Amino acid sequence: MGNTILKAASTAEALEQGFTTDTFEKLTKDLGRVPTISEIKISGMIWPQLYSSEYSGKVELGNNTNYEFRVNSHLNNTHDSSSLIAQINSIRLGELSKKENISLTKKTLETLSKENNINNAPIIANDVFFDQNLGNLPLINTFSVKRLDSKKETSPLNLREIIQSEETINSIAQLLGLDRKNIKVKAENMNIQLLDNDEIFATLPLDFFSKNEFSINENQGKEPDYFLENKNFDINQIKEPEDLKELASFLLKQPNIASKRWINDQFNTLKRSAPKKVSKNSDAAIEDTKDSKQSILLSVNGNSRYIKADPYIGTALAIAEASRNIICSGGRPLAISACLNLGDLASPETKWQHINIEEALSTASKKFDAPVVDKVISFNRFSETAGKKTAISPAPAIGMLGLLEEKNKTMTFDFKHKGDLIFILGEAVECIGSSEYLTAYHGVTSSPAPYFDMNKEYELHKVLQSLVKNDLINAAHNCSIGGTFIALTEMAMPNELGFDIVTDAEIREDAFLFGESGGRVLVGVNEKSEDAFIEFMMNSRVNFTLLGHVTQGKLVVDDEHFGFIQEAKKSYNKALEEIIEG
Repeated sequence: MGNTILKAASTAEALEQGFTTDTFEKLTKDLGRVPTISEIKISGMIWPQLYSSEYSGKVELGNNTNYEFRVNSHLNNTHDSSSLIAQINSIRLGELSKKENISLTKKTLETLSKENNINNAPIIANDVFFDQNLGNLPLINTFSVKRLDSKKETSPLNLREIIQSEETINSIAQLLGLDRKNIKVKAENMNIQLLDNDEIFATLPLDFFSKNEFSINENQGKEPDYFLENKNFDINQIKEPEDLKELASFLLKQPNIASKRWINDQFNTLKRSAPKKVSKNSDAAIEDTKDSKQSILLSVNGNSRYIKADPYIGTALAIAEASRNIICSGGRPLAISACLNLGDLASPETKWQHINIEEALSTASKKFDAPVVDKVISFNRFSETAGKKTAISPAPAIGMLGLLEEKNKTMTFDFKHKGDLIFILGEAVECIGSSEYLTAYHGVTSSPAPYFDMNKEYELHKVLQSLVKNDLINAAHNCSIGGTFIALTEMAMPNELGFDIVTDAEIREDAFLFGESGGRVLVGVNEKSEDAFIEFMMNSRVNFTLLGHVTQGKLVVDDEHFGFIQEAKKSYNKALEEIIEG
């Protein structure tokens, strides 16, 4: 163990890790000495996670029906899971173009499955995203829902649970350059002691963290240089591909777009905790509640690429998309649980990212009528390659709980009949910023977050709720990663139908088909409902455009044949397995 981490910390170093001058002096008094570098850095990592104690996690539905909605940032969940009714795993991994990340993906899934099995977790979905900015650090957040006894209070994580988790110990080892195998955790009176080869390298007083508030000095935040570079992105510098059919085929095979069925199958293959059978073909995961006509809905979002490009817009987009998913499934948003995974707390850029993420979380949660009932902040997350540590880009995971008032009124995204009309709701914008198309196909990693207008998004949600309630549509699908073409293909696959559409002549075809601007939903309309649908939309303030109609199985864009749905479906379902298994 190096002497550096045992050195006494300065006040300046403590301020970088979320201390104030006052709290640094209080910790010095509690320890009877000046805290060490290791104690300051570990505090900066775990202290923010205790923010969850400020949030009850409680969601009240009336009639003595209450739920607890929580996020856990650790692989080994120490909460009692006996009363869990649903769980979604948020899995964030490095890009699969690197071989080491393929083996890491397999190992992470196996570990996660073991932990879920130990806790008997009722998994209803896995939300997965691959991002080069995460390097080789897997980020696992679990979002869970409990049915509460009307008299029972919720119980947040405490310091002892956080510090003893496997993920925290691994992070401490990485943070301080120690060997994980040599680290031990020991409870001594009212302190937690950390030992390396039986030598104490950190002492953390339990009372200190419960009595003192973690603080971020906003004045220490600094806008990173790349943020301005992203703003200067010009779509005209990107050459539009000549063969858009080839591009569509390419994108269907990308890990962030292709079916995640292979990942879910790993839980079945390992015979541990297979995702439960729930309603298929809905944008949100749905779980029936016993002895009730209602169902709960869960959606987890957080595109780390968007959030790095613009922390405020990226986070607001994550909340908007979660709300969109729940409404597209026939429900209404209830509450948010969030885990903010962030990089080096000592970095002014990380502080700036955190400030903007928090601002977006506050603003968007109020706008979309979904209060934050639980929040965990996890700083000092690093990936490591060849002994070099690199702070991760911000990767918040946003979970949203929703309610479906009548479980037999679920809205699904699958096309129902040949001849049904296809409309897109929302604003058409020439935008390819931070899209899978721009990143994976063109290799451009510096661009702004996708276009997003919070007020227009809110209007879209209200209109969509009315369309579902009045049975004016028979399918609804969020248009997000991969853009309009991918969303259309996902709607066509379940019943092996197709589509024949026309793009907007005023927008570049690649942007129209593969751009990921916010505030858009695709809907299916039966010809019998067409007049009532159009009349309703004409009286709304939301843009709507007739794209085309559902076909027997042929995919047609602007009179050009893009293949058949059976071919696209096979490619979409097999791509991830072929990448990982070779």
